[in-house]
Amino acid sequence: MQQRRPVEIWSEKGTVRGALSPVLNELGVTFRALHGYCSATVVRQIANESRRSSILAFYVGDWDPSGLHMSEVDLPRRLDAYGADVDLVRIALTKKDTNSGLPEFAADTKRGDPRHRWFVNTFG
Repeated sequence: MQQRRPVEIWSEKGTVRGALSPVLNELGVTFRALHGYCSATVVRQIANESRRSSILAFYVGDWDPSGLHMSEVDLPRRLDAYGADVDLVRIALTKKDTNSGLPEFAADTKRGDPRHRWFVNTFG
C-alpha cells in the first residue's frame, strides 16, 4: 500500500538504527540519524525533499535539555526557516516514558548544558 505522504523516523543519535532497521527496511521507511544538532545542509536537504511531498517525521531522542531542545525548538525553527513541509512528532522519549521508571533527574545531571534553564522552565 502506498502512503499519501512519506513517513520517516528521525533520531538524535544513530545508535538506534540497528534496533529499528529490520522493521523500517521491511516497511520501506526512511531512517535519518541527525547526530544531535544537525547541519544546515541536512535541514536544507529535508526542506527541499518536503516541498516535493510533505513529510511526517517521527522523532526519537533523549529526554534531557539538549535532546528536547533539538526536537521542540531548534529543528522546527530551522525547518520553518527553510520552508519545509514537515510534521515533526516526538514518539520517544516522552514525558509519559519518564513516568514509567526512567530516572526523573535528567535536568539535575545536565546542569552544565546551556539549555538546562530552558528545560527546567519548560518541563519542570
